[in-house]
Amino acid sequence: SIELGVMLDGSGARALASCFHWAFWCEAERELRGPRRLLEVRARHPGAPPRPSHDGVFATLRDGTVLRERVVAMIEGARGEILVASYGIAEDHAAVRALVEAAKRGVRVTVITRPRRAVAAGVAKLSAAGASVVAHDKLHAKALVVDGEALVMSANLESNGLDRGFEVGALLPAASARGVAETLREWATSF
Repeated sequence: SIELGVMLDGSGARALASCFHWAFWCEAERELRGPRRLLEVRARHPGAPPRPSHDGVFATLRDGTVLRERVVAMIEGARGEILVASYGIAEDHAAVRALVEAAKRGVRVTVITRPRRAVAAGVAKLSAAGASVVAHDKLHAKALVVDGEALVMSANLESNGLDRGFEVGALLPAASARGVAETLREWATSF
């Protein structure tokens, strides 16, 4: 698969680790209690870690959609260019609707996805609004770059990821954001 990885600085890595630590401790529904014994978690341990802050790391959690809110806010605030890579694109999702509106208001929108029947309606809607859409049959990366600000994430642009489940996104420092933007532009021209 075509994926995207970035190196975080110390504070970014700690924030991301904190988010995973909290989610695995507090959101797990099952726990391995021996060979082939994946049992339901009934009681939470009283020593749970503190809930992570959202300093550069955003998540979809059982009781929150901070990642979706960040994605939609970035798209709605776009002035010049949006680059997005996503394996999943749901035509009726708020993030896709925001991309459609951005394209209609003249923002240059480039979408990179994987050619699948499941994304066809979303891709058609984006293309009809003026977005440039390219695909690669091995793409699995998920990232959003808006006017030079980059968010690399594990979530697709659909409900399973931005509205429910456990997914994370890390906002990148400027130098890393430029690298992600360059990579997505290169993919857009070569796919």
